[in-house]
Amino acid sequence: TVLSRIRDIVSAPDIIDTPSVASIVNACATSLSVAEFSDLLQSPNIEGHTALYWAIVNEQQGAFSAFTVFITKFSPVCSSDLRLACVATHNQALFMQLGLGYSDSKRSLGCPPDDVQVHEGDGLGENQFVAGIRIRMFRKRLHITQDLGVEFVAGGIYVIIVLGVVMMTSIPAGRIWMLRFYMGPNGRWRIGLSLSQPSFPARPDAKLLV
Repeated sequence: TVLSRIRDIVSAPDIIDTPSVASIVNACATSLSVAEFSDLLQSPNIEGHTALYWAIVNEQQGAFSAFTVFITKFSPVCSSDLRLACVATHNQALFMQLGLGYSDSKRSLGCPPDDVQVHEGDGLGENQFVAGIRIRMFRKRLHITQDLGVEFVAGGIYVIIVLGVVMMTSIPAGRIWMLRFYMGPNGRWRIGLSLSQPSFPARPDAKLLV
């Protein structure tokens, strides 16, 4: 079946070259309508996750790129699964590239994506990080919405990812953090740092420099 072929691609222990992956995915797509194939790729039908999730977790970049050709917009279920994949792989760059963070008014205002740079290691302790955040059109967005948030992936622990009975990989998992600016009930502006779903609990010791 088409699903079994897709599963074989994302669960392959060896990296398949991109042209081969693309040709296999294209062949699978011919068996279904574009809408049906898109729905298949975005449904949690492989060990409770989407094919896109497993392509990210198993570092099948060629497969992920080939899949996204047939998807015009990620479904809510798929977006949640992609967020989980970015957390599982500690992948802030992909999280930003796919636009999986908190969405406020920036799209309707024609605002470019916010710039978030996360730095870990280089003398920092375990689970310590420095996040540099440049918020586009900050004053205008805050004036209009009075609630502005930026999410990013950083910090974490090691988890075990299992696919079927043959794949088992230990990978660094992150957390999704949100820096939020909002109007409090007393009419005063507030700044908050919190964890977003799906993230393991944490007790942050944070310093904010503006």
